[in-house]
Amino acid sequence: MTKKPVKVRILRNRVIKWFPPELKHRAAAEVRAYQKVSFAAPELLDYDEQTIVVERCIPMTRLPKKREHALAMRRMLERIHEAGINHCDPAVSNAVWHRERGLLLIDWEVSIEARHPELSYDLHGAAAVGMSWRVPAHQQPNGVWWGGPHSLAPAIYWAEVL
Repeated sequence: MTKKPVKVRILRNRVIKWFPPELKHRAAAEVRAYQKVSFAAPELLDYDEQTIVVERCIPMTRLPKKREHALAMRRMLERIHEAGINHCDPAVSNAVWHRERGLLLIDWEVSIEARHPELSYDLHGAAAVGMSWRVPAHQQPNGVWWGGPHSLAPAIYWAEVL
């Protein structure tokens, strides 16, 4: 049986994300993250067990590549680790720009509690924090992190300005 995909509806000032019943645990994880690290995410406007509604921001991929954006992303990943969370999918495609608050992160559905006191999954990769077991086969051994594995990894995306 194939899983139904998560559906996203983008409106003028908000984004509605609907999770099928078999993925409502991901909706719950996303809501927990939005509440725990609200400083790092767009405002959570509403939610239920299968739906979240957040304020709409500008995707970072639509903005010019700037060193300040890369440094803001790195600092945000440090801050969320200090707050006890790892995003676990810190691709630039999951970063947005808020006109007043600056760089924020979206798509927290695979986020987890930070399990390593010094090293961040998001900054050092899953292998460095002993969590390769939770990474999908196509992303082994580190998952999505600051340095890889694809062109939207922050260190690769912003390499020309770092």
